Amino acid sequence: MSILKPNMDTNKSNIAGKVVILCVLLTTAFCLPRVDTLLKESPNKLGATIDNSFEDILRKPSECTDQSCPSGAYFIEGGNGEELYAFGSLLGGPQSTMDHGMTDEYSKTRYAVLVGEGTYKMPGPFRLGYYTQVTGVADNRELVNISPGIDVLNNCGKSGDPNCVSPGGLDNFWRSISNLKLDISELGHPLFFGVSQASPIRDLTITGNSILMCDINQYGQCGYTSGGFISGMEIDANIELGSQQQFYVTQSKFQKLTAGAWNIVSNNNQGGYEGGGDSNVHNTWGEYPLTETTSEVHLKAPKLVLEENVWKVVTDKERMLVDDFIVLSLGSNESPTVVSEELIQQINEQLMDGAKGVIVEPGIYHLEGTLIVPDNKVFVGLGLPTFVCQSTSGRCMETGSEGVHIQGMTFDAGVNGKYSDKSNILLTVGDHGNGVSDNPSMLQDVYCRATRSDSKQATPQAFACIEVKADHTIGENLWLWRGDHDIQSPLIPYDVNVCEHGLIVRGDNVKMFGLFVEHFNNYQTVWYGKNGEIRFYQSEMPYFLTVDGEQHIVDCSHPDSSETVEEQVCASLYVSESATGFRGEGLGIYSFFPNTLNQKTIRAKTAIVVENDDVSFHHALTYWLNGDHDSGIDSILMNKNGESYPSESSIYQDLKGYAFSSYPPEESLNSSD
Repeated sequence: MSILKPNMDTNKSNIAGKVVILCVLLTTAFCLPRVDTLLKESPNKLGATIDNSFEDILRKPSECTDQSCPSGAYFIEGGNGEELYAFGSLLGGPQSTMDHGMTDEYSKTRYAVLVGEGTYKMPGPFRLGYYTQVTGVADNRELVNISPGIDVLNNCGKSGDPNCVSPGGLDNFWRSISNLKLDISELGHPLFFGVSQASPIRDLTITGNSILMCDINQYGQCGYTSGGFISGMEIDANIELGSQQQFYVTQSKFQKLTAGAWNIVSNNNQGGYEGGGDSNVHNTWGEYPLTETTSEVHLKAPKLVLEENVWKVVTDKERMLVDDFIVLSLGSNESPTVVSEELIQQINEQLMDGAKGVIVEPGIYHLEGTLIVPDNKVFVGLGLPTFVCQSTSGRCMETGSEGVHIQGMTFDAGVNGKYSDKSNILLTVGDHGNGVSDNPSMLQDVYCRATRSDSKQATPQAFACIEVKADHTIGENLWLWRGDHDIQSPLIPYDVNVCEHGLIVRGDNVKMFGLFVEHFNNYQTVWYGKNGEIRFYQSEMPYFLTVDGEQHIVDCSHPDSSETVEEQVCASLYVSESATGFRGEGLGIYSFFPNTLNQKTIRAKTAIVVENDDVSFHHALTYWLNGDHDSGIDSILMNKNGESYPSESSIYQDLKGYAFSSYPPEESLNSSD
């Protein structure tokens, strides 16, 4: 997500900004190098380790200077607000756009700031930067009280630009905050928190003012923001979405949830809603852009707790000693590092022999084999650690079908597998026909990338990011991303960062709450299982369909079919003939097809393909973000007979958005489970 989208005046519900193109035409001097000339990445061969206990890997802020701060988990305790402020400001940079601190979008460093029980009075707020997690480690979040706040500010298009004109918060990914209390009463204004994907807020109490999900420092208005995730927030004022294009808020308490542009899903919340969406969308439902839902599923993410000087991992079912976990750490404090086949085998054996799970220290880990995770094991990632799937199979992890819990992990496609290999799937959950409703496997804050994060890296390849085979699996806050930009280029053609699908679901009764899937080469999401559910879906089609400067016709196909359909671009969501009982609520699918890289006008035939009659959708829309005037999407949904719904829902520059309330059209859906 890197193009500029409508900006919303935080004092009004109408759109105040205008869509503009971030990426400009490149001269031949800046053309993308061909894939076969790119070098394979050569990570540091210092090996990861599992020899340390958790206490052994904890670091102190005093180990860092303004020149160097190693990846790691840093522990601050005792209510030392000066120490927390100094360390937070070192990592995130000053309260300006001039310096981003220790991390940027492609940094190799990762940080977890673990804050113990106490009241932390700081001189001012500090910025939460890339690849940084700030989390309280008291069992009760009210016991970790921080003032006057932690914010996320605009990410400027050019470092050092005092006006911070673009892209706002569109690329403010890869960070998190959880399990603490913020007293923001001294700020004198709402807390600015301009995030987009992969930046969850969990179990946060806010007192003293509202939270504004953008940074108002851009000409007195919000910068652009792309959509995010909140769970378990309690605030005595408002959650103001500002310029957010889409957002998923669940299990929270607030006075009001205000505004938003296109697709706002409010699930199991207590509070009102106020504001209207982008007026460029036609045929909207009555409460547009809001979808209110009620689910019987109430999810809690695992958390790290220090209880009477004993470290524990707490889930909604169990309190486990950290000593019963494998601790995967960088070794020699170097990120990235290699996890050898031998070490992976040791981890697999220890998991089979009774280890409760794995705690992963912040950093980047190049996996040379596949982790095999049995039933009822917990993976906890600290500081957004990344597994790079560098085995020849391309696979990083395969799990059991019951009670597996993966939280806070990123999976990167490697360069050694092939996208044509249907087994090259980064994360596979369970086995087909297995899985139970009273002990589901869960993925929370799990991300996938197919992108070049190194200046000398060859293009990564995978067939798919995640395949869910086990029945009753639950996903919450998943961002699956084939990079539309990366460290080597802001413009990514069809044959770079190659990954066919984001998500493949084979299990029955699988639920996805807060699902973001973007830019994949084929169908973004393929659903086979019965009685599946998506509650909030955000997807962008790939921007460029060119190979070596020539327009490319795509062979759209799902994994179980040898037949292909030639299209200019594939639909985002494919609901198969076998996926009876499928249900979707709050779906937004978007197009951006510019006339760049020698690309001509692109028209997507449809956003959603449905191959059976036993499906239902509640609140869905398409939107033309930018690009060629005549480009866009011809229909929101196409049924098994090739009929479009709505029949005249084509979007392009002069008719930017189209929506429907329900499908089948005569059905009024009940939004409760």
